[in-house]
Amino acid sequence: IAARARLPQPRPAPLYLRPADAAPPTEAPPPLLA
Repeated sequence: IAARARLPQPRPAPLYLRPADAAPPTEAPPPLLA
């Protein structure tokens, strides 16, 4: 388990890198679109 924890974990892209249509409606709009 310790060796597995060292592997890079997949993380969701930041809000400013997500397409507008890909962001759930519950999330705040990206700063660029606000």
